[in-house]
Amino acid sequence: YLTDISVGQTKIKAQKLDGVGDAGLWLFSSFPQLKVDNGAMIAATPGGLVALSLIVDAPVKEADLQATMLPFVQRILGSLPPNFLVKGLQVAGSATAIDPCSLATADEIQAILGVKPGAGQAAQ
Repeated sequence: YLTDISVGQTKIKAQKLDGVGDAGLWLFSSFPQLKVDNGAMIAATPGGLVALSLIVDAPVKEADLQATMLPFVQRILGSLPPNFLVKGLQVAGSATAIDPCSLATADEIQAILGVKPGAGQAAQ
């Protein structure tokens, strides 16, 4: 739904972001009708690209949202192996929407994000 109402949105702030990858971009927008704000950070190096979007209850300070997201993007980008390759890449038309989460295995996600095996699972 957020994607649908983003079409034609004229109040999306976009700016170059230094200090993350070789090239970085920060986007911020508010959706008063939904009472949410959205921050998106995109960072690239010659060997990888990370795009992270976070939707939070409004209002939020843009600087606080950016500061919260930056360490995650830096950590993910820095954890990508030099031979990182996505196999079986989804393309437009192969599904209702491209789902990057379906492209990585659970082990790959844990390695990139630093999640310990079994985290979030009940022990009893």
